[in-house]
Amino acid sequence: YATWRVAGWDASLYHAGNVAIHLVNGLVVYAIGTAVIAPAAAVVAAGVFLLHPLNSEAVSYVTGRSDLLMTLGVLLAVWCALGRLTWWRAIGMGLALLGAALSKEIGLVGIPLVLVTLACWRPGTLSLQRTAPLWVGLGAVVGVSWSTWIVWLTQGALQGETAPTWLQFVPVQTAAVWHLLRPDVWIAGLTIDHDMGGLSVTAQVVSGLLTLAAIAVARWAWTRCPVLAWAMGWAAISVAPRFLFRTNEWINEHQFYLATAGLSVMGGQLVH
Repeated sequence: YATWRVAGWDASLYHAGNVAIHLVNGLVVYAIGTAVIAPAAAVVAAGVFLLHPLNSEAVSYVTGRSDLLMTLGVLLAVWCALGRLTWWRAIGMGLALLGAALSKEIGLVGIPLVLVTLACWRPGTLSLQRTAPLWVGLGAVVGVSWSTWIVWLTQGALQGETAPTWLQFVPVQTAAVWHLLRPDVWIAGLTIDHDMGGLSVTAQVVSGLLTLAAIAVARWAWTRCPVLAWAMGWAAISVAPRFLFRTNEWINEHQFYLATAGLSVMGGQLVH
């Protein structure tokens, strides 16, 4: 930061912009919460989202702006989907999804997140006629950004290093996800200390078992505790793209920003 000041570039405005977007995202998390849980629980959910240390990297680092904007678009689209379907909500949902995809290519997960939200809270709206625009939009955005997706799908090692095999990549990536979700994360400066390369085989096996248990719990909770099933599905869909591209870069803290939005709603309900 001091170097930037000497160079004549004041980063404080950029940081202020990130904080402002983060606050807006917290408000939308509250709005979504009031649609699916009690208002008091929604307040807790917004508080958890705004103050959770897992969100520190996306907000503190100027380079996390794309994650903030992508999450804003997805949250607005989900909020529009939860309300009574009107023409202005339909247009708003489309523009929000487009904004999420333009902010970051992985913003495409907004479409399955909207579909899961509708399946959980508005199952009567999942007709082909109502969801067709979502699928058309998905195809259009993928087509426009296909060159980027091809690069991601075909890229090999980064910086000349040997890329891990799928049998190496998936277990470590799964362990990295659960490592970030641990409640005893260690804060180092502005970010959470995460040495994913040092995760043991035991951690990988335990993470795999936890993943299977989470799938079973989500299936059980689908009709009994929809908030739990919806939040777990939200987190899974948000991080799923990180398993499609086999690289030497494990999932980072800022890439969990969208996932924490859904998990915060679940946390607010549990605390309430």
